[in-house]
Parts: sequence; C-alpha cells; structure tokens
Amino acid sequence: MKLFQKFLLISLAFYSLQSFAVRNMKKCTLLPINDNVDGAISYKVFNFVERELETSNWCAYRSNTELLNIFSTYRNKLNEYLGKPEVLKTVGDKLNVGSIIRINLEGKPAGISVEMMVYAGVEDVKYYENKTLVKSEDIDAINLTIRNWLAEYQKIIPYDGLVSGVLGDQITFDVGRSRNFKIGQEFNVRKFIKFHKHPLLKTVVEWETDLIGTGKIFNFSKNQAVGIIKVYKSSHKVGKDDWVIIDTTETPFEKKLDYPDIEANKFGKIGVVSFFPEIGDHSVKTSDGTVSRKINGIMFGGHAKAEAWITRNYFGIFEYGQRFGSLKKATDTVTNNTYSASRSVIKLMGGYRFLPLRFFYGPRFDVYAGWARYAYDIDFSQAEGFGENNISGIIAGLKIDMPLVKKMRAFLKAEVMPLSTFKQENQVFAQENSTSSVQFEIGGQYEWNKIMSIDGSLVVTNNKAGFNSGISDLKYQESVFRLGVSYQF
Repeated sequence: MKLFQKFLLISLAFYSLQSFAVRNMKKCTLLPINDNVDGAISYKVFNFVERELETSNWCAYRSNTELLNIFSTYRNKLNEYLGKPEVLKTVGDKLNVGSIIRINLEGKPAGISVEMMVYAGVEDVKYYENKTLVKSEDIDAINLTIRNWLAEYQKIIPYDGLVSGVLGDQITFDVGRSRNFKIGQEFNVRKFIKFHKHPLLKTVVEWETDLIGTGKIFNFSKNQAVGIIKVYKSSHKVGKDDWVIIDTTETPFEKKLDYPDIEANKFGKIGVVSFFPEIGDHSVKTSDGTVSRKINGIMFGGHAKAEAWITRNYFGIFEYGQRFGSLKKATDTVTNNTYSASRSVIKLMGGYRFLPLRFFYGPRFDVYAGWARYAYDIDFSQAEGFGENNISGIIAGLKIDMPLVKKMRAFLKAEVMPLSTFKQENQVFAQENSTSSVQFEIGGQYEWNKIMSIDGSLVVTNNKAGFNSGISDLKYQESVFRLGVSYQF
C-alpha cells in the first residue's frame, strides 16, 4: 500500500512545474468523480460539471487531462488518495489552480449521496464543503444540486482578481474569466495576512487582510485588467498575488460590496425570536427556624425570547415566561393537600459577545447584565407563608455557546442577581434581610434550515429570601425542560 502511494505521488510530482504560496481561486479544476455503480452516474455528472466550469464567468477552467491518465490507472483506490493534502498540492502546483473541486457520489438504498468539496491545494486548506442525499437516481437532480453549490462557492471567493504585475502606481491583475467590471470602476487592493479555519469543519471561515490602497481601472482584456493606484492606505507595497476587490456600485443591477465589509456585517440576520413550551418540577419551602413547610408539583407554561443584534458584538434581549399548576403538600406541617400556583418572569438585558475565532458562527462567549423580575402567586396561607410576592433586581450572566458538529451547537449559561429586592402583596413576612437568585441553563440547538432552529434546554432556578423574624426563610426551586423553535428575522 505504501509503495503504491509513493508511486502515485512520484508520478504526479513528475508533472509539477513550480509551487505557488497563493493561487488564484478563480482558476479551477475538477478531479475525477467516482461512484459505486460502475461509473453509470459519475461519467455524466463529470461532463456536466466540466461544461459548467468551462462556460462560467468566474472560473478559468484548467482541464486535468494530463493527470487523468495517472488517475485512471488507480480508479478503484482514487477516493483513498484524492483527499490527501500532498496529492491535492501536487495537482494545484501542476495545473496552477487555486480551486480544486472534488465530487463524491455514492448509491444508497434511499437515493444518491452527493458531496462536493473545494480544496486550496495548500496543506489541508478547504474552502467549501456540502453534502446531501438526492432521493432518486435522476441525473438532472444531481446536476442541479451541484450547480447550486458552485454558485454558492463563487460568492465566497473574497476577491475579484490577484495582482500579477506592478510598475510604479500601475498594476495588472488577473481576473480569471470575470466580466463583472468596466473602465473607470474603482477598486481596493488588499494584502492577505492569514485565514481562520472552523475548528470542526476545517473550512476557511474568515480572511484577514490589510488595505493597501484604492485605484481605478483604465483598461482590460479577456483575463486581465490594468489599473492605477490613486490613494495609498498602508505602508505595505503592492506585490504579486495581492487581492483586488472591484467596486461595482455604479452598476445598479449587479451591486457588490467590498468583501471585508460583507464579513464585518455577516453574522446572520438582525435578531432571533424563540418560543418554548415548558414543563418542570416546582417547589416552595418556608421555615421559621424550627418547623419547615414544603409543597411541590409539576407546572406547565411557555417562554418567549427576542434577541436583537445592535452591532456584530453588542446585543439586547427581552424574555417573558409564564407557568401554571397545582402544588401538593410534601410535608405533614402543611395544612391543605393542594395549592394553585403560578410563576412569571420578565427580563430585559444587554451584553457583549466575544468571538474568539473572529467569526460569528464559531465559539461565542456572551457577557450581559440587565433587570429581571420573578413573580409568584400561591394560594394565600398566612400560617404556611404562601401568597403573592416577587423577587426583582439587577442580574448579570455569562453564556458559553460552542459548535459541536455541523448544524448543532451546545451552550451553558449561568446567571445571578447581585442586587435584588423582595416585595409581597399579603404582608406575610417581616422585613427581609437578604434575597438571592441563581439560574443555570444547559442546552443545545439544531439548525433545521437557514431561518429556523430547534432548541432544547434544562433550566434550574433557585430564588430565596431571608427575614428578620417570624418565617425566616422562603425558597422557590424549579427544574424546567424547554423544547421549542427559534426564527431569525
């Protein structure tokens, strides 16, 4: 097996001319496509995708004909080797392409599994990945899926061209087959610094660049354009393979923003609304120092939450929830067998979202503060200390939100009320000397589609108050399960 791998790599390396640290993503090639049905599907799909790339306005397609002779010799083991970084790098070096497209097809009982990946050909860098199950062997359905993915990939390419030559303030840049520009349009030149990869998916999610200067196009040919730098914004000099982002705001039907501006604001929509049915165990406990009284039971209700992003990092949250139920006596010191009960909560908060990897859908750490009010209404009993009262005050919290696998996230939240007050309607208690509120929540989220997710969590809340005389302690405890949906707006 090792001898076979070395032979394949040596054979590919024989064709290699030179190595590029940065290659143009607008130059692409298509790797051989394999399937497990003797090529009945892969041959037709390959021909379709190759035609799409040859006629596209973003990709200067480079045929892999020279390499096909080698690949075809090892057809049965292609899938094992085509994903290896050293093989992909050799393909990129040989063909001088920055987008190496790989498509896998696999027949399954329910249809055809279709997977597309786009590699950079540099180490293990992957630009794009998508996978779905086409529930038929309809070639047209498979081709349409891949066409849509290619359109998605085209949109994430962060530049319109790469600088290929510099003469004073004049630059020449390679634009592939793109025709999305005209003489007189302005452009930005940016120097690539580094990229950030998703910790789980391993795909590039953000590009870090430095603005060098701005200029205007004054001539172009089929695959190249010539421009002049008018204003310099950095101490960096323009060099080969620097990025050129063309400003097309003068073209009303093809308006396109500068890529860094897109990334600065690309964090989903402007907010999320969530609705959760709830069910949970509630208990109320009072004590006068010698005798304890407790009632507990199941309560049902709902919770609504609206989160709005003021900027990429600052957000505001409004929450409201209500639950109802009957609580039964849990100690013999309680007079009645059942008590009707309700509990409501209202919160208004604002905070800051830390993005350790600098992209919105990676790990997130929220720090927030605001005001909250927990209100309880139990059937009145002077002796037991049950009645209508509330605990309210300033709250502070921390939420850690992490991606687990594709489309799934998990979070952990802790919230306290460092400044709080107790108010009552029935004058059951003496003056309070202490109040506190602590809440923990652990849960997860599954992305159902682009605008809706299914959310679930377990919420544990402990609210209590202490008093100077009479009934000295009042405690509310609840463990609630939530399952609902969230919508982006």
